[in-house]
Amino acid sequence: MAEVDKILSQHEVDALLSAIDSGTGDSASETPAEPYDFRRPSRIPSGPLSVVHAIHEAFARALQPVLSGILLKPLEARLAGVHQLPLGEFLSSLPNPGVFVLLSAEPFEGSFLLSLNPSIAGTLVERMLGAGKPVSTPRERGFSPLEWNVADTLIRRLLETLAGAWSAVAPVRFAVTGRESDPQAIKAEAVHEPSVAVTLELAMGDQRGAVDLLFPALAIEPYFGRMIPPAPFSPKRSTDVHGEEMSQQLAPAEVEVGVHLPPGTIRLRELQALRPGDYVVTSLPHAAPVQVSVEGRLKFLARLGSLKEHKAAKIVAAAADSPVEPAGELKVLPGGQAGPAAPGPSMRESLLKLVVTATVVLAEKSVKLQDVLTLKPGDVMEFGRSVDEPLELRVSGRPIATGIAVKIGDRFGLKVSGVGGGGPAKAGF
Repeated sequence: MAEVDKILSQHEVDALLSAIDSGTGDSASETPAEPYDFRRPSRIPSGPLSVVHAIHEAFARALQPVLSGILLKPLEARLAGVHQLPLGEFLSSLPNPGVFVLLSAEPFEGSFLLSLNPSIAGTLVERMLGAGKPVSTPRERGFSPLEWNVADTLIRRLLETLAGAWSAVAPVRFAVTGRESDPQAIKAEAVHEPSVAVTLELAMGDQRGAVDLLFPALAIEPYFGRMIPPAPFSPKRSTDVHGEEMSQQLAPAEVEVGVHLPPGTIRLRELQALRPGDYVVTSLPHAAPVQVSVEGRLKFLARLGSLKEHKAAKIVAAAADSPVEPAGELKVLPGGQAGPAAPGPSMRESLLKLVVTATVVLAEKSVKLQDVLTLKPGDVMEFGRSVDEPLELRVSGRPIATGIAVKIGDRFGLKVSGVGGGGPAKAGF
């Protein structure tokens, strides 16, 4: 269904939810949901991500007169896109040979990578060397030492302009740490680390090509507070939350650790009518941290991801150090086939108006207490089940439905695949 992949604005999503509540919404086939990919988790919330867009749009506008003045010929630059993807996926897409510049970007942590498409890079260098009209033939070799020396002038001015665009967030100091023509020579230890790829398109006459800037998503995470007003789930510097003393006899004991979305409320009427194919929409943005509880008590905030094809969560803060905003009401968007509601006990009309507390459980397992006591921001917890296995919707600790994680607008949601099973909650996610 083509409409399923349509991306709606938050205003449109709110309007759709209101229409569904009043019974006047569009058909279920237009539910704007897409699968949540644990292998490619969103690390940057929508607010900071929009700032990243704005920074590089300003960078593109400022770059046009800078390069046009150096080349003595009009050059156009525009932002083509900003994408979040694993580092290894980006590196595998690089051309060979290419033009790659490794960068440090203090005070940001981690290495940055500047990639110039060889077609436009060769055109710019030839222009600086005095060519009247560069030949648009594919380059089958990397830059020579002379060409690199010429390109360094362009790269230096490009980085100065980029630093100016980022100055509103942080006084970035870009420095070249290496140059490569072969992408295989770029060593990456964490190929699954979420990264941000910013793509600019340059055009000079009939010559066009892309310039990509890649940086780790975690590099700008400490600066989210400067990019948007402080959010309830913004990770902050953690303090010691493990307690000063703990008996060594308790350390080997096992406790239940679970990763879940913030609990919300849902009406019994909606639970009774829940059927496979429906969507349960939460108030949590899909890029926001989720909650980690130990024996049912909230202890940490974490970011979702995957490790060795299993669900995983990376601890980013202690819950005591980050205020947690109470979750709102869970909404149900009809998406299943028309038919009778899921079987359930008969209830008075007045009871159907009651609300209960529900939450979506992402993963859980038994962990030794001594391992829980050592958890700190930056640690990664791996869970035993595949990233593709279903999640649970629980009400008062009991499983009510199962489904798959989806993104609806910028919100986290659950597409229901099965309804029923009112027994005790099962461990093992």
